[in-house]
Amino acid sequence: MKNRLGMFAVFTIVMIAAGCGGTGYDQSSTLIFNMEVLQVEGEHLIHGTVYDDLDGDGVMDTGEPGVPGAVVTLVGMGDMTTGSDGLFAFGVSEAGAYTVHETDPAGYTSTTPNEVGVLVEDEDVVVNFGDRLLDRDPLVDVKPGSAVNPLNLKSNGVLPVAILGSETFDVSLIDPASLLLNGVPPLRWSYEDVAGHSGADMVDPDMNGDDEEVPDGYQDLTLKFSTQEIAESLGDVVRGDIVTLTMAGALLDGTIITGEETVWIVQIPK
Repeated sequence: MKNRLGMFAVFTIVMIAAGCGGTGYDQSSTLIFNMEVLQVEGEHLIHGTVYDDLDGDGVMDTGEPGVPGAVVTLVGMGDMTTGSDGLFAFGVSEAGAYTVHETDPAGYTSTTPNEVGVLVEDEDVVVNFGDRLLDRDPLVDVKPGSAVNPLNLKSNGVLPVAILGSETFDVSLIDPASLLLNGVPPLRWSYEDVAGHSGADMVDPDMNGDDEEVPDGYQDLTLKFSTQEIAESLGDVVRGDIVTLTMAGALLDGTIITGEETVWIVQIPK
């Protein structure tokens, strides 16, 4: 059996990634790997990189860096976690069909399939996984579904607010307990698919129409805040003022996130 056990100092190699059956996406681009340490043993190699797919096209392009912290599993045989270069490699002693699975690190979403089947024959097999960094500035929507956001500071009720999920923002990665709206914590929260932001400007104080609530297929984080606590956070305001509410918090991995939304003051306490 050919032994591929080795320890390599830092160097750069250029490999042409040939297309591999069963991967379901293009692997024809030139890959530049900065390899620090590679230790594998076996007659054949299944190797590649988890890369930051900056343009989201599912193809590893020149200049797209490796993603650290991704767990790559050769199903039934073991796994490894990528380092700063995003590289992974498995040695196998026998030809045949294998399955490779990649688990996205926190804060990333996949742009290629997370699991692919490969056929090892006479040559080594290259498999690459594309991940894309999620947004860190979520879209905050006060009164989801409303074209304008009137705020009645005489109300003793709650102010509904949503953080909208999208292709590049997964609300399940947020720590809801960390969220503050103008420094006020939410009373409660839940997950549902609510209407997206209308994009309408609040230029007409008499406009009270609502948008049609059409789910967009992405889960949103909905929160309820005490209107009176929000009123206290605003300080001195008068009827007709348009003020900005700031949402701040963190993802589960500790990454800080912020977002803003404007509201129109329609009533103030005496």
